[in-house]
Amino acid sequence: MMSYARSEVDIDGVRVEAVLPDKNFGKTPLLFVHGGCHGSWCWRHYLDYFATNGHACFALNWYNHNGSKSLPLEQFIQRSLLDVTEELEKVADYLGVQPIFVGHSMGGMVCQQYAQTHKLPGLVLITSVVPKQLNVDAIPLPAPIDVNTVFGIPPFEMAQELFFQTVDEEEARADYALLCDESPVAALEALEHRLSVDATLISCPVLVVGAELDRLTPEPYERALATYYQADYLSFEGLGHNVLTAPRWSEVAGGIQSWLDTKGL
Repeated sequence: MMSYARSEVDIDGVRVEAVLPDKNFGKTPLLFVHGGCHGSWCWRHYLDYFATNGHACFALNWYNHNGSKSLPLEQFIQRSLLDVTEELEKVADYLGVQPIFVGHSMGGMVCQQYAQTHKLPGLVLITSVVPKQLNVDAIPLPAPIDVNTVFGIPPFEMAQELFFQTVDEEEARADYALLCDESPVAALEALEHRLSVDATLISCPVLVVGAELDRLTPEPYERALATYYQADYLSFEGLGHNVLTAPRWSEVAGGIQSWLDTKGL
């Protein structure tokens, strides 16, 4: 089995986890972008998996998430998903090359925004927030979001319903303890699909991944997203929104790796 090394770096306040194969196999680096309330920890299986397949792997953390710098509260609660592209820009500049962006959930929308203004080698969108152009229904929550305060961590039962479907309960509870508060503006942009993306500005190969049981980014929305980008599409039965740590995570990662190999990435 291919060996790899772990490291961590702070890039102007952006905490980044890196897992690098012991040799340079000429494969395109991967930059993993987590979703709302999450952090780089959600990519723990993927970092090792793709590194063993020869990719240099990096997972960043948004500001106010999992060890990256904290912005003042009044700034954080007004932060848009558009603003998070700042973190992507800093990490890509540090790497000196545009990596393949792999975004999950709200992180998928951040990647779409970034891809409109940067030429990427590839883009992978996993159970991703979709743009306004798809004209799909908003995702309802039990209580309205207050834009004057942080979007707090939901109770475990709700988080399990939204994030951790099909994830083993012990692992779900461990991951739940790692969740963090989110910007209410970003949460509304995601749940109400407020952000636009011009598909004509994204010319790189795109892969969209959907999950049958997903309630945050329903599978029909992901299928429509693939159509919007004329992208390749993978759908997984029996999985929910968090396909990253569910017991069948390797099935999803393997599908992504096969797509990367097919595209010569």
